[in-house]
Amino acid sequence: MIKGRIRPGINYIGSHCYGVEYTMVVTGELFCNGTRYNNSKIAIKECDESGTACDCYCEEYKVYLTGNIYCRSNPYTRATIDIYLCSLPRLSCTKISHTNKVGLTLFYSGYLSNERKSDSTLRIDINHNCCGQIRGIKFYPNTKILYPFENYLKCGNEWNFKDLGQIELSDNHCSSKDFVGPFGKK
Repeated sequence: MIKGRIRPGINYIGSHCYGVEYTMVVTGELFCNGTRYNNSKIAIKECDESGTACDCYCEEYKVYLTGNIYCRSNPYTRATIDIYLCSLPRLSCTKISHTNKVGLTLFYSGYLSNERKSDSTLRIDINHNCCGQIRGIKFYPNTKILYPFENYLKCGNEWNFKDLGQIELSDNHCSSKDFVGPFGKK
């Protein structure tokens, strides 16, 4: 992090917002771990000391997600979906959307309001009863958490597109052992 103030007409020419191109005069060279970087882009923002709250942030993101949800290779249609915006270390998240999924396909297309007021990545929670359905129990909820994008979401007119393909809910969530209740094997 480089500390300093952004001064219109002195440090940059253009708008004071994320996603806008800046014209700057930079002297010197940019290095990372001893490697020289040419043609790199530098994002300049005015942030607090921790770097988590910035005066300049993307107000909304364009997101397009699609994928098919399965439970043990069978189509799964009963799930609720929660969408969060999170910090990149994934330590703090803000819930943006909650919906009941209808049908096999998870589909979301639209704008997400950036209530975090900072650069964010996307988290999707799929709340399901796949494991309980397999065992014939109705009170065994699970959540599969997905982070479809490795980096921060793109801002401006660019879409954040991700085809999640086949999402298997039973992976790492359901035990492969048969359920044994208090009265023996069901």
